[in-house]
Amino acid sequence: SRGTAATNEDFEYTFWLMKERSWLRIHRGSYGMRRKSFNLGWFLLFMAFYVAYLGVQLGFYRRFAGFVLEYFLMLVLSAGIGSFINRFTWLYRLAAMELYAFLCVFFLLSLYDLPRDYLPLGVYFLLAFVVTVLYLFVA
Repeated sequence: SRGTAATNEDFEYTFWLMKERSWLRIHRGSYGMRRKSFNLGWFLLFMAFYVAYLGVQLGFYRRFAGFVLEYFLMLVLSAGIGSFINRFTWLYRLAAMELYAFLCVFFLLSLYDLPRDYLPLGVYFLLAFVVTVLYLFVA
C-alpha cells in the first residue's frame, strides 16, 4: 500500500487527467455536436412513414378533396420530427414516435368529432408509452 501521503507523481497524474478531460470537453463542444444534429436516416424514416400514410389516405380511403390541410400538417410534422428527433434522448424519441403514430391513426380513422373513439385510443397510446418506458427502465 502506498499510504495516504500524496506524492508528486499523484499530482502530475491528476494534472494530466484533468487536462485530458478539459481537451475532451472542448472537442465535444466544438466538434461533437455534429452527430446530434440532422440525421438523414431518421428524416427518411419519417418521410417513408408519411408516404405510407398518404398512400393509405389516397389509395385505400380515396380521400382527395377536403383533406389538404391534414396532409400538409402531417408533412410538416413528419419533416419536423424527422429533422429534430436525433437531438432528443431515447425517451423523448419514443414520445415523439407515439404521438406521431397516434396522429396517423387519428387522421386515418377521421376521429375529429368522435371523442368516444379517440379518447380510448389516446389512453391506449398513453398506456403503450408507459409500458414501453417501464420496460426500458426495468429490463
